[in-house]
Amino acid sequence: MNSKYKKYLNDYFSDKAEFWRDIYRSPQNSDIHHYQSVTNRKQIVLDHLDQFAGDRTLNILDVGSGSGGVAESLLRRGHRVVCVDISFGMLKVAQGLKKKHEKTLSMLRGDIEQLPFKARQFDVVICLGLFQFLEKDDHAVREISQVLEEDGMMFISLLNIFKISNFLDPYYYFVRTIQYIKAKITPGILEGQEKYDVGKNKYFKNKRYYFNQLNGLFRKNGLRVMGQHPIGFGPLTFWGKRYCPEYFSLQLNQFLQNRIDSKKTSPLKYVANEWVLHLGKIS
Repeated sequence: MNSKYKKYLNDYFSDKAEFWRDIYRSPQNSDIHHYQSVTNRKQIVLDHLDQFAGDRTLNILDVGSGSGGVAESLLRRGHRVVCVDISFGMLKVAQGLKKKHEKTLSMLRGDIEQLPFKARQFDVVICLGLFQFLEKDDHAVREISQVLEEDGMMFISLLNIFKISNFLDPYYYFVRTIQYIKAKITPGILEGQEKYDVGKNKYFKNKRYYFNQLNGLFRKNGLRVMGQHPIGFGPLTFWGKRYCPEYFSLQLNQFLQNRIDSKKTSPLKYVANEWVLHLGKIS
């Protein structure tokens, strides 16, 4: 990833650091669908991690750790955690955790494409909400595999390019398609811009994935997919605007989530908002 784009990421997430901290604390601090997404994916990680750990204390690397929403739960369980984030602002907001867990928490600014750790240093690596901002997935997966212990565990989240709300909203067929073509035929469109809102993804720098897209890359780097957990089915929009009352939208989301949780083979998994992937390193 070029240094200019890394600057955009640092600036954006530094500006939004307190917003992200608050999301993990209460649904009143953000959009309810957003809150459900981050809390559900965190819970999936914690459930698997608790089974994996047993009575052990694990060495865990949280890359793209943000304001520490996941790390805080790991530390409460007694694990040793290293938080790495590209954003100065995020690390600053997370400093409160350092005061409470001085002996078991380390924090540093870093880049997933160049991790400054020894081989096989961690039992678990967590990357939530990160991969969509990478230019080259292979660099990140290689680095993770290298620092992960044999028989270690990895968690990542991937946003779905075919989520159901995209299918049902003509805005994505017309407006976003035109914007995409324009962005592709003007590759230097960001040159000279001091600021770029990566959250709005105006120039399609943020990535989306289809189901099983990275499985070959994982196998190449000695990682095996052990589970794929779909999360979220809303909110539904028309021309980019929500048309369902929030109560109905939440009920629909919960109904679809329950359906997919009770039937793992459900085709609904292909149109969820995102997936949390649970991987193991092949010894």
